[in-house]
Amino acid sequence: LDGVVDVEARERQMGAPKLCWGPIYPQQNVTSAVLSAPPIISPLPTHSDVTSVVDGATISDCYASLLGLAEYFRTTSPPNMRLAVHCLKAVLHFKLPVNLEARTHLQLGRLLFHYSKSDDQTKYHLEKARTLGAHLRAKDDSIKFEAAALLAEFFERKGKRYEATCILNDAIRLSNNNPYWHCRLLLELAQAHVTERDVNSACEILQMGSEFAMMHNSDYTRGLFLLSKCMLLLASRQLPEVTTTLTVVSQMIDGFRGIGYHKEALRVFYLVLHVSFYLISGQAKSARPILRQLHQSIQQFAAMEE
Repeated sequence: LDGVVDVEARERQMGAPKLCWGPIYPQQNVTSAVLSAPPIISPLPTHSDVTSVVDGATISDCYASLLGLAEYFRTTSPPNMRLAVHCLKAVLHFKLPVNLEARTHLQLGRLLFHYSKSDDQTKYHLEKARTLGAHLRAKDDSIKFEAAALLAEFFERKGKRYEATCILNDAIRLSNNNPYWHCRLLLELAQAHVTERDVNSACEILQMGSEFAMMHNSDYTRGLFLLSKCMLLLASRQLPEVTTTLTVVSQMIDGFRGIGYHKEALRVFYLVLHVSFYLISGQAKSARPILRQLHQSIQQFAAMEE
């Protein structure tokens, strides 16, 4: 007890303790001091305040964190696409470089396209990605092409085939320096013509694709375009052109110098169409040796590794 008394007496002599949560005001001026003191809770910062104060490094960290959260919600089991979309929308509150802003709009548009019924938002984000992507350098040009492909499919689903075709034609015109997207967009445009039952236009597009692939020394891609064209010619019973196309493909496969797996894949595709040609033209007996070749080719193909 004597020790406690000594401590209390010492505290009375020293006055208020040094560790405190705020300024200590004299007793006689407590009211005026409280009224004149700054507020403890300040107003919430506005969006403009945040973007003006946050530096580039912090924006980069926030972007990576929100992107990681969006991916977590997208891939969790079961996936939570609503929260993934919220995370991506939060990213757009920061002033991002144009390529990241365009990519974020593309990611939003892709999620909304596949998992949402909000047509207006889907269209807005895809069009925004396409517009922003039009001014990016070559390393980011896939943004505008993927946005164009999704937007064309969006219009196709809505029955607006003219708009879809215009978007694909515009993207094809800009994609000559990107072989992957140029070929993919050509295939999608051909599919759009097939949907409209315009087989001749689809075959013209596929022929363009085969010529483009030949210019870039890609026999495998060229073969896929030619065999796809042959399939449409068979369906429309244009048998003389089928014969010509099959002859070209056969010669190309014999001289193929690429990956063995690709060569055998083309051979199987070719033999299937060749058998179909004989059956459609009423020459079932002529199809028998081709069927034996097809059986052997399928066995070889199944035993190969990609």
